[in-house]
Parts: sequence; structure tokens; C-alpha cells
Amino acid sequence: MIVIELALGVGLVGLGIRILKGIPRGVAGRGIWIFLFGAGLVCFLAIFGIHLIGGQRVKSPQSRSVLVDPSMKALAAEIEIMNVRLNELKALVEKAAADLDNTR
Repeated sequence: MIVIELALGVGLVGLGIRILKGIPRGVAGRGIWIFLFGAGLVCFLAIFGIHLIGGQRVKSPQSRSVLVDPSMKALAAEIEIMNVRLNELKALVEKAAADLDNTR
């Protein structure tokens, strides 16, 4: 991944230099390209630095299991209730559709 980011950084520098060489000095709009090139370099260096130091350090809680978590059990119960209600609603819609077909 770092090699790909280095290649992208080299491409950014090469493209930025090529664009800036193509725009004569003193022409309106050159400052915007310089700003974008600088912002791209800053972003590249920041992302590259984050990858070099190891990225985010997020630790997952290992003290409790997901299967015995009370909130997961409550969520499973709510999903089951919603499933029953959805099946009832589906049956009502199918009955209404059949009634509508019979009235035509």
C-alpha cells in the first residue's frame, strides 16, 4: 500500500510541475493551481505519514462476547417482532390487492 501511495505522490508532483510549467507566470488562474498543488502535497504527506506510523489504533473490547451481549439479545428480539409485523402487513397488502382485483 505504501508503494502505491509513493507512486501516486510521484504522479502528483510530476503532474503538478507539468501543469505549472504550461501556465505562463502572471496569468490569472495560476495561483489557484499553485494552491491546489500545495494542498495535494500536504494531503499526500499527511496520509503517507499516517500509514508510516501505523494508522489508527482502534482496540475492540475483548472482555465480552457479542453472542452474550444483552443489547444484542434485545436487538434480536426486536428484529423478530418486526419480522412478525412485516409478515402481517404483507398479508394485508396481498389481501387488499386480491380484493381490488375482484372489484374490477
